[in-house]
Amino acid sequence: MTRHTLVMGLKFAGYVVCDFSDGMMAIERLGREDHAPDLMITDLKMPRMDGLQLTNDAREMHPCLPVVVMTGFGDEVVSRDFRSVEGLHFISKPFAMDAFLGMVSASIA
Repeated sequence: MTRHTLVMGLKFAGYVVCDFSDGMMAIERLGREDHAPDLMITDLKMPRMDGLQLTNDAREMHPCLPVVVMTGFGDEVVSRDFRSVEGLHFISKPFAMDAFLGMVSASIA
């Protein structure tokens, strides 16, 4: 599923979405905001900054920020890098839009 498809699905479900092509752009925007977003969604592997670094940098600014991490990698990679980090939610690719929206809803509840 492409980033564009996910953004459109979120908007159709009623969410307000800020979309960034890479983690550096997201961090720049977070640095200019006075308040944290309700949720950050990231992929584990991205250009310029991976999802782990993005999560760590975002959490320095907003320690309680809930994060959904999408990954096409196996559970062993996720377990090693992320499982000990509180407030992270994981969804493995490929996934259905309904499963994705359910994860988003549960993550901000």
